[in-house]
Order: sequence, then C-alpha cells, then structure tokens
Amino acid sequence: MTVPLHIVHMIPALTKGGAERVAVDLANSSARNGHMVTVVAGWKVDEQLLRVRLLPVVGVLYMIDEPPSNRLQCYRIGFAWILRNLVWLLRQDVLHLHLTQMAVFGTVLYILRWLSRVRGPAIIETYHAVGMRISDRLRYFHAWNCQWRDAIVFMALDPFWQNFISRNPALPAEMIPNGIDAPIGAAPDDAVLAYLREIGVPRSATRIIGTVGQFRADRSPMTIARILIDVLKRTPDDVHALFVGSGPELESVRALVTMERISARFTLPGIIGEPRLAMSAMSLYLTINVGEVTGIAALEAAYCGTALVGLQMLPNELTHENNWIWSSSDPACVTERMISILADSDKLSDIAKKQHAHAVSNHAITSAYERYVKLYNRIIKMRGARIAPGYLKIKKSKSPPTND
Repeated sequence: MTVPLHIVHMIPALTKGGAERVAVDLANSSARNGHMVTVVAGWKVDEQLLRVRLLPVVGVLYMIDEPPSNRLQCYRIGFAWILRNLVWLLRQDVLHLHLTQMAVFGTVLYILRWLSRVRGPAIIETYHAVGMRISDRLRYFHAWNCQWRDAIVFMALDPFWQNFISRNPALPAEMIPNGIDAPIGAAPDDAVLAYLREIGVPRSATRIIGTVGQFRADRSPMTIARILIDVLKRTPDDVHALFVGSGPELESVRALVTMERISARFTLPGIIGEPRLAMSAMSLYLTINVGEVTGIAALEAAYCGTALVGLQMLPNELTHENNWIWSSSDPACVTERMISILADSDKLSDIAKKQHAHAVSNHAITSAYERYVKLYNRIIKMRGARIAPGYLKIKKSKSPPTND
C-alpha cells in the first residue's frame, strides 16, 4: 500500500495553459490515490478558468487575492507569504514547482530548508519551457534556478537542456511525457454547434482548422496565424480558421488578420471555458512540438478525435512520416502539409483515428501520475526526508494555512 504523501503544487495562477493543466491533473490524480494535496497559486483569477477542475478534496491557497499590478509586487508578496507559512511548507513531503515565479520561490525555499537544517520536503520542478522561444538570458536564469532542486522533470529535451543534464550529473533528471485527464471522444454536436454560433463562425464553414493556446511570444502566435492564413488563401471558402486563447499578442494577430482581409474566415474568440468545444469543431489542429513531444491542448484535441499537424520548435529536428504527429520547423512545409491533408478526406480521417488511439494509449494522466509518485518516493528515500510526526525540530501543526 502506498504511504500517503503531503504534496504541494506551486504555480503562479490557475489560468488556461499547459503547465497549469499539468499541475491540476496531477493534483487530482494524487488526491484520488489518497495523498493529501494542496495547490498554492500566486494570485487568484476567475475560478471558472481552471480552479473548477480541481477536486473538492484538493486544498487551494492564494498568496494574493487578485492579480498583482506588476511583477515586483507578485515577488514581494510571494516572499512575504513564504516567510509567514514557512513552517507549514517545510513540513510537507513534496513541493512541486511549476513556471518561473514558483521556480524562484523554490530556490528560496531550498536555501531556507538548508538554513533550517531539516531534510524535508523534497523540492521538485517540472520544467515546461523546453524548446520555447525565450531569450538566452532567461534560459540561463532558468538553468541556474534548476540547480537548486532535488530533482527536475522534463517533458522534452533540446540541446541546451541535454547539456545541462550532462553538466549536472548529481541532479536527478527524468523525462516524463505529458498525460491528461480528459473525456475520450468529441463533445456533443449540439453543444459544439451552439458554441460556433455564439462566437460567430458562419454556417458555411464545413471544415475548421485552428488551435488553442496562449498568445505569448514564446508560443509563436504570429507564425501560427500566418500558417492558418496561408492555408485559408489556398483552400475553398468552406475552410475556416479558429484560434482560441488570449495573451499579449492577441491584438497583433487580430491586426494581421484584418490586414490580410480574411476576417470573415478567421475567428479569434478569446478564452473559452471549455476548450473541448472548439477542439471538437476542428477538422485539423495545428500544434507546437518540441521533438516528438506536443502540448497538453494538442493531446486533448487528439482525445476528441481531431487530426494534428505540428510546427516544430527544434530547428534541426528532422521530419519523420512515422512520428505520431508529423511536424516541421519550416512554416511553408506545415502549410503545404495542412493543405494536402484537407484535400484528402480519407487521409484526414485515417490520421485522426491513429493519433486518437496513440494519445489514449500513451498519454493518460494515470501513467504520468505513477511515474511522478515513483520519483517523489525515490527522492524522499534518497534524502531520508519522509516527514513523520514529531520529526522536525519545529513543533507546529501540519495543518495548512488559510487565505484569511
């Protein structure tokens, strides 16, 4: 029988995004298997975005009750929150970090743990930005942070992070593929049609291409938009593009669509509460790949039975027909591939069926959860850090803090 662990997932906010979805699905799976799980978020956002997906038994704590006015405020308030709740944090079995803000706090906690002369908790980070288009300065800062961990998890590797692993042989590093907790199959037709009518997709749109993602520079939204526009220009009028999500570059994409005079065939609805409705409406989904690894949203699209094509983030990655998702780093090649697939309904259907079967067989949350728990227990055993009642010199309750 598995010994229940006290696990804390730390993430900036419960917004729409792949890292956020990973944290929520892992938290739910851990709770279902008897572990005591808390999610600590930097600030509170609309709880309908992702908070509602968490099981009632998963605790949720916010460092601040509203989005900070600037980055400095979020770090200042976060540091103060950590100091107020340090005893509780140090009495957990696992602190699981996601994204940059919590990675910084994780390094602070690593140092405070050393100063406190306690062996727990195990501090583990899932690094979500492999292959993303971020500055070299930020990438090196991320690498510096990752050294202050008991283990680091990657879902993909590029040359930079392969080199990081080779230069840090004492740091346990593991590859754990993404897994999702999602319904198998498309959303009901009536719900999908109602959503399309609500966002203004014309009834003449019988084939929809698109994606769901964040409009941030590291996610290449302008490149994705240009690919979709190029496909529309070379396909019949019944093909429509749907690009769901929000972020700093949304208005730039809107301006591009307007400039290309294709707004009637290109819908940008912003954030959707249930992305599955948009994915189920699509015939062909354009995702971002790092090597053979794709994002959480693309996995959910495959679960819906939608065919996938990838824009490759690793420039030297070769395109292989036998990869479960075909991808290329050349936008022109991606455009040609999408046009070719759309022109052959049998090929489109065959791709969708094969990718659906692969995703369901290889990317369920259960397999990812099992590998994470094995890692948790291995690191805890390695550190001798399993927290037993009365072990710590700090004599305080393990009860979580509150938001009051």
